[in-house]
Amino acid sequence: METRQQTQRKDLEAQEEMPSSLSKETVESKVVKFQSLLRELAYFNRATAEILRGNSMEAVIRQQTTLKTRISEAYDLIELIQCLKIDGGETDDTIDKWASENSGKLREYEVAIEELNSKRLDEESKQKEIEHQEKIRREVEARAQIRYEEEEAENAKRARDEKFALSLEEKKLEIAAAKRVKTKLPDLQISKFQGSHLDWVRFWGLFETQIDKAPMNDEAKFAYLKEHVIPKVRVTN
Repeated sequence: METRQQTQRKDLEAQEEMPSSLSKETVESKVVKFQSLLRELAYFNRATAEILRGNSMEAVIRQQTTLKTRISEAYDLIELIQCLKIDGGETDDTIDKWASENSGKLREYEVAIEELNSKRLDEESKQKEIEHQEKIRREVEARAQIRYEEEEAENAKRARDEKFALSLEEKKLEIAAAKRVKTKLPDLQISKFQGSHLDWVRFWGLFETQIDKAPMNDEAKFAYLKEHVIPKVRVTN
């Protein structure tokens, strides 16, 4: 790809082969082109103020590109015209003055580009801050969700443990109750009643505690009573 200097050099070489009058016409045509670019810049720059007041990053970037492209073309033309003027024999002072005057005409559009660039940077900074805050918000929500799920899991585990413990306690109570129901009376260690009044106090104290107050029907109690009375007393009664 040819550089700008190579292109300009080719243009100059082509100019050397042309008559002086043709070179003059070329300079004039380039100046006309430059003036056309200035009109284009003025036309498109009208929208800059409105774009700076707006919030469209797309519009800012598009306006920057539009102005920068034409300013770059304008500077290329200035350099080319300077070279043609040199070739045409104009003095350095004359060329410098012309270049300075016309470069100054581009300054307001360069300022516009700087303002657009500042606007773009500000918007990008705001967008980054918004994205940063959004990231923080999502992280906070994620941590809160994790804590909530952990608490829910802990509560569920605690409920299961409590239910298991209650079930286990109920099972123990059921087993204990079953054991109480199935418990047999202990073997009687009551010596038989001999029939005397003195022996009755001893005998009845033991019999009442171990047999009469036990949870059984009267027939069973009577059967135990007969077994603990000597035959002589039993027949007497």
